[in-house]
Amino acid sequence: MNTKPTRLRGLSPVAALLVVSTLGCSAPNSADSGAMSDASLDGATTFSAVIGPEGGELTAGSFGMTLYVPPNVVPQPTTITVRVEDPSRYPGSGDVLGPVFDFGPDGFDFVRHVRLIATAARRPPAGEFAVLAVFDTTLNRWVPLEGSYETGDASRGEARVLGRTTHFSAYTTFKSPSFAHPQCRLLQNDPGINTANTVTVTGATLVRRTARGGIEWSSEWIANAPTITISGRAVLDGQGQWAAWRAGAHLGGMPRPAPIGFTISGQRWSVTADVRALAASGHVALSFDEFCQGNYDLGFVCGPGCSGPATDAGVDASTDARAPVACAAGTATITTPAPTSMAVAGQTLVGVQSGTTDAFQTFDLRAPTSPVPLATRPLLANAPRQVAVRGTTAFVTDGPRVVAFDVSAPSSPTELGAYNVDTDATLRAALGNPAARIDAMGVAVSATNVIVATTSRGLVVIDASNPAAMTRVGHSNAGTTSPRMVAVQGARAYVLANENRVCVPSPCNPPELRGAVIFDVSTPASPQRLGTFVVNNVVPTSLAVEGDYLYLTATNSQYFVADVSNPAAPVLRGSVETNGSANSIAVANGKLFLASNNNDPHIQVYTLATSASLPTRLVDDILAPAGGGLAFAAGATHGYVASAGRLTAINLACP
Repeated sequence: MNTKPTRLRGLSPVAALLVVSTLGCSAPNSADSGAMSDASLDGATTFSAVIGPEGGELTAGSFGMTLYVPPNVVPQPTTITVRVEDPSRYPGSGDVLGPVFDFGPDGFDFVRHVRLIATAARRPPAGEFAVLAVFDTTLNRWVPLEGSYETGDASRGEARVLGRTTHFSAYTTFKSPSFAHPQCRLLQNDPGINTANTVTVTGATLVRRTARGGIEWSSEWIANAPTITISGRAVLDGQGQWAAWRAGAHLGGMPRPAPIGFTISGQRWSVTADVRALAASGHVALSFDEFCQGNYDLGFVCGPGCSGPATDAGVDASTDARAPVACAAGTATITTPAPTSMAVAGQTLVGVQSGTTDAFQTFDLRAPTSPVPLATRPLLANAPRQVAVRGTTAFVTDGPRVVAFDVSAPSSPTELGAYNVDTDATLRAALGNPAARIDAMGVAVSATNVIVATTSRGLVVIDASNPAAMTRVGHSNAGTTSPRMVAVQGARAYVLANENRVCVPSPCNPPELRGAVIFDVSTPASPQRLGTFVVNNVVPTSLAVEGDYLYLTATNSQYFVADVSNPAAPVLRGSVETNGSANSIAVANGKLFLASNNNDPHIQVYTLATSASLPTRLVDDILAPAGGGLAFAAGATHGYVASAGRLTAINLACP
């Protein structure tokens, strides 16, 4: 596709403000015939809004599109644009049902999903339905957005197409084959596929079920025969489909397998699967879908009579027929928002999340398998945060501040002091006196100091020997514009970089990057940039370092392994598939612990990388609550996974 016109900028920060302009535009290559005609799109109409941490909406006038951004998703006020274009400018326009909505800034990534709502300008043919599709520039075609669906009464002109995304690109309404019962289009809530406790598997033993609100969402089984029959009682009649996924790739970055159709009659359904063949190929996670919003997930482990190699739980069926290993050792219910960064200070767990109320949290770990919520404290800014601890002092990033808390009495944590990176005149000058506020985004502790990554490419070394009067020891302006966290090993600091690929003027200097920036902090007064590890087309989420290896997770269900023995030229060793979005990774007890998924939380345990091999998965323990595995922190004997409404203790000796 040709270069898009320059985005609108410089708007006043009012979330409801809209600006409209008509811009001339040139067409991408390979446009198909059969595009819809719309005289209003002879050029391209652009709408803009400034949306910040409070959230907001961007509506494209009469074009039937609304982008809803929930609170705490955009860390600072950002000009969001949507350019409404004629679909004839794109390939495959014959399957497009409405105008194209090209969002900007290009490549912008959100902290978590935002919702896109659109109205199809024309109805799809009989037997098909409307979904949202994203334009894949690599494939040069429209790709239906996973999980998109249509709701509302189409006959009355009330149908809307809904979908979620975490990054900006070009989207449109698109026609797709439908095997669903028409009633699906009228449902506003996620119905799933199966009523609770009605799934049975002939030739297998039940391990666990996951259900809520009368709907069962998933189950795990030990298959005792080469072929199993799976049946259940669905929510609706109609035509369903099922597909088998590779281990660790379910709903992740792998291509969706070809679906196999099945009939739902009298709300009853039944399918047969050759689990021996599936296990032999690593396809051990099954998904059942009736093209409503929900689906049903089933995982299995090969047992006696089901011969196959390593399966989803890391069990070799030829020698071991155990049930999936469970690493969870205890839980605590939490009523505050789940922490997104955690650290253990002795017998206290400290967590932070991106809100202002209850942003700083402490938990009692004296009984390590029964963590007890103790106290919360407000912080200033709605922004991504990281916490690091030294002894009984916790250091937290909070907008422009690095705040030190005394947690020696965890039921009443006390703020000791704060260092403000934005009001440090020397630092501001070194970073070019940016017009935007400088924020502290990531923090880690070294042997003697605190290392902080800031916006505007800053890396700051702070003397925190007296937390009440922290001072800058040294700094560098060779960091990243969009840091997310910091990890320190020895004399090196590793900064997670997630730059949004927007650069004014272009080209960027230095170029934007996603991955990690590596610094030498052995001389605190003058930290030196050593090198970078760059990944493409992903959103980095967390990192960990152990020995010569860097582990960097991403939202597209994988983590990358890099050899950083030569930090000036890191070498990608490969990537490892994970079960769901990889949100938080850490090294503990000689293994990798990874909290993942954005729906049901998982803790996955892997071996460490060696010179001969990438990490291998030892276990994937699906934890009970919903809301995803958001953060992980390790103590002496147990680790802790934060998810919506729950904190789960994990035995570090597992498996």
